[in-house]
Amino acid sequence: MQSPLVKDLSERYAELKRRRSVWDDQFDEIQRFVRPNVPTFRGRELTKGKRRHDEVFDGTAPWALEQFAAGLSSYLTSSTDRWFTLGFEGIPSTELPFELIRYLEQVSDIIYHVYALSDSSHAPALHETYLDIGGFGAGVLYQKRGKDVPIQFRSFPLSDCFIDENADGLIDVCFRRLQMTTRQLIQAWPKSANDEKVSKAKDHEIWEVVHANFPRVDREPKSLGPRGKKFASIYFCETLDEVLEDGGSDQFLYHIPRWTKMSGEIYGRSPIMTVIPDIKMVNQMSKEVIYSAQLANRPPMVFEDDSMLYPVKSITPGSIMYRQQGSEMPQPLLSGMQPQFAYELLSERREQIRRALYIDFLLRPKKNERQTTVEIMDDRSEMLRQMAPMLGRLQVELLNPMVERSFIILSDLGLLPEPPAVAAEFDNIPLEIAYISPAAKAQFGTKVAAMQQYIQDVAALAQFDPTAVQTLEVPELLGEMAKLRDVSPKVLKDPRRLKEMQEEQKQQEAMAQAAQAAPAMSGAIKDIAQARQADPTLVQDALGG
Repeated sequence: MQSPLVKDLSERYAELKRRRSVWDDQFDEIQRFVRPNVPTFRGRELTKGKRRHDEVFDGTAPWALEQFAAGLSSYLTSSTDRWFTLGFEGIPSTELPFELIRYLEQVSDIIYHVYALSDSSHAPALHETYLDIGGFGAGVLYQKRGKDVPIQFRSFPLSDCFIDENADGLIDVCFRRLQMTTRQLIQAWPKSANDEKVSKAKDHEIWEVVHANFPRVDREPKSLGPRGKKFASIYFCETLDEVLEDGGSDQFLYHIPRWTKMSGEIYGRSPIMTVIPDIKMVNQMSKEVIYSAQLANRPPMVFEDDSMLYPVKSITPGSIMYRQQGSEMPQPLLSGMQPQFAYELLSERREQIRRALYIDFLLRPKKNERQTTVEIMDDRSEMLRQMAPMLGRLQVELLNPMVERSFIILSDLGLLPEPPAVAAEFDNIPLEIAYISPAAKAQFGTKVAAMQQYIQDVAALAQFDPTAVQTLEVPELLGEMAKLRDVSPKVLKDPRRLKEMQEEQKQQEAMAQAAQAAPAMSGAIKDIAQARQADPTLVQDALGG
């Protein structure tokens, strides 16, 4: 008799597979022509090690997808520059105590350092996720505590994952299938070796194991075990009718971002889906162009009947053909094709594919005329600003939960520094993630430009009216520009210390002025004293009394 838990999980798994089945034909088509190196979705099991590009005759779409993923990696989650910082929700960083700002910067640096560790696999896993987002409209990134490093990341094929979303439209259910050999199964779960089916199986026999991660509706908050966790994390095998591992987690273990999503749908839609007809057309046309080029270079030969001495050898350099004396010379059969028209149409379709994947935004086109550094930066910022709407969903569904989970893991492991005493004042305010990637900075570029233009206007007016400069609060202005320019607080002075220095400077200036005025005041007092001795009445009249 089937276990009640396995029966329930198997039914949920079957329902999720049924829901995704309407997408599988479309996903499989994209896999064939754009992402041939990932597992298939249905009906075409490929032998491991087999060539996957036999159906691809034009590399425009795979190349464009690679550039798309590389562009997102560079401008959204760079592996060389930190692309986020922490703050408090609803509170500008300029209003936070300076020691708290430095603490948040330190925490941000620690999280980024963990991401930069090679064993964390953060960069390659994100790159694979971006490839799936651009190709299939959704990617699956798995984040967990590591053994050798605090955090590890893995990207799983969308073909192996079946998802569902909650009432807020966010994905919080994932059933992922794993293909494991008997040897791998026993290594991962030694108790499975006690099962009769496993004990009799050969080492290379394949078993399907499913990892189910979903919110617990029967949660027991007071429990210290898996039942007390918000999410269930269960590995089960339908063939064995056995739960291999019943665990839990306080956060959803998968990050599943989508490029765009239509109302009522769960799976995302990708830029590739927009141009898949063009991709198929270009692929077929490239195949025909290759075929016609072969016909043009090596056309069929026309021989007069019984004019040749057989066998007729292929037309190769140095080959010899014999014909009957007096017979007509062989003539090539020309098809009359005009491939230049096909080339023009191919160029148009290829450009359409590149535009769909934002290659013009991510790869700045070279210009013949000379440009200044400022002009180049303005061009890049303008391109990235046009991508802002598409990147917003990635921040909500991928980057926010990834950084939040990283903070929780590192905090639980005791790898984060103790917060300063002033942090207690903000205990009830949730942390907020601010993005400082090139793509995010591009959104603030217009604000900095407006400030710089205003400063130039004030400087011009100050030549006629020096009081124009007094309209500026220079320390606040510089602080705001430093924030927009992502200047590290490590190189800035504490605003409170800056005010103390300004007060000290004013006191020193006042003392210097008093010292300069002291000789003149002493002389005046001396003159008054001498005049009083000479004529007391005169001095009293001069003083008004």
